[in-house]
Amino acid sequence: MPTIGLRNIKTAISVVICLFIFIIVLGINYACTGSFVGATKWYTPFFAALASAYSVATSKQESLRQAKIRIVASVIGGLVGVLFVFLYIKISNCPWPFSLMNSIGVMDEAVDPISYLLSMIVPCLLVGFCTMIVIHICVICNQKQAAFVSVLTLTAVMCSLGTDPIQYGFTRILSTVIGVLVALGVNLFHLPRYNNKSRLFLLGIDGEYVADDNKIDGFAKFTLNSLSFAGANISLLTTKTPAFLIPMLQDVQLNCPIICMSGSALYDINTKKYLYLENISEEVSNKVQKELKKLYITPIINLVEQDVLYSYCAKIDNQGMHDFVEQRRNSAYGCYVPYIAPKGECLYMVLVVENHRVDEIVNHLNNCECSKDILVLVYDYYLISGHVEGYSYIKIYSTKVNDLKVLDYIKNDVITDRVGVIMHKNDIHILDNVDYSIITYNITDDMKEKCNEILPNKNFNSLLKKVRKLFHKRKIKE
Repeated sequence: MPTIGLRNIKTAISVVICLFIFIIVLGINYACTGSFVGATKWYTPFFAALASAYSVATSKQESLRQAKIRIVASVIGGLVGVLFVFLYIKISNCPWPFSLMNSIGVMDEAVDPISYLLSMIVPCLLVGFCTMIVIHICVICNQKQAAFVSVLTLTAVMCSLGTDPIQYGFTRILSTVIGVLVALGVNLFHLPRYNNKSRLFLLGIDGEYVADDNKIDGFAKFTLNSLSFAGANISLLTTKTPAFLIPMLQDVQLNCPIICMSGSALYDINTKKYLYLENISEEVSNKVQKELKKLYITPIINLVEQDVLYSYCAKIDNQGMHDFVEQRRNSAYGCYVPYIAPKGECLYMVLVVENHRVDEIVNHLNNCECSKDILVLVYDYYLISGHVEGYSYIKIYSTKVNDLKVLDYIKNDVITDRVGVIMHKNDIHILDNVDYSIITYNITDDMKEKCNEILPNKNFNSLLKKVRKLFHKRKIKE
């Protein structure tokens, strides 16, 4: 059963405050006049509570945006309605017909029913005309998203039965503004907390986001954005490339660059530039390719030039490799080249192989002449459709990746301690490069012995909640 969320609680608080304001208004009116009559002329709790609930959002920025829409829409719709009702009354010298009948159809007996029906024709046409004006004003003011609420307010002012539309319009506008301000106050309010802006959080995401079309969900997006807004230094670590990260992190703001391709590269997702590369040397690259030829394996060789990731593949060995290449052929942030890679160093190599060959290939690479210079990692095979049985990825990096030198290029003059949050067994090298480490319960026994804390479940949102707690702590007990 899902828990009650913070937005839910904030909405309820906002509504209650709007209702208590009405109690205060009633009390002031009674103190001044000895009666409650007239207290609703300028404030009604319904409109205030409605506007307040509408304006509470998942983030401060979104709350401000919603508040702006609500206020602008109510002012446009309310003022247009009041203006045209006023002009109608002055020009026709007749009362506004909607105000003569209450909500259950009762009206003054002195009013002739036939005359009343005829008197409704022009006001109805006027409401339609005003609807067009309101929508056009929203378009001119570049507030198209406010058009619906503007029309809603307009029709409420002009078509409500048994009310004075002019008084009603101003009451609705004022009540809406008060409700929106209450929502903003609740959403922006928080108790003062310590923010540790000298702590770097390194989040390994491969245990959660594995398929090529994964997107960060709403809670994770909200948490990451709110932490970044408060000054948290968060970097994500993944075996994936920027082509995977950029769509996944859409609408996510981070204060630090991303560690991608298992730590072989540091990438600034805002400037779309590589800040650090841990390449495999030309000599080692040539040796690895010779060893792979003995196994009749064609590697996909990846290298970075001018901040573009080029993937070279001279030959397709199997169906899994074909699907892998086809999915990346038209990548917006990389370049696939179906030819032999140029001589020189490379960033890393990818092998797409049948599962029954994984152990053979890994053992061969770990026992060959260049084994001390390379890091060999095995991952499940994923496409956009999800996990695909029968194939695996084998990725080859420089063994220097284990040192995570990329961390020295992340705000090195600001960071005093590092916290690693790990969800995948291949991120074990993080443990040796952080001051405090957290892993999920299903990681290997070797990692459990080396880490500082084990969380009871494998869930990225739970890890983010832990990160949020640690961000507000001055010191972490080991």
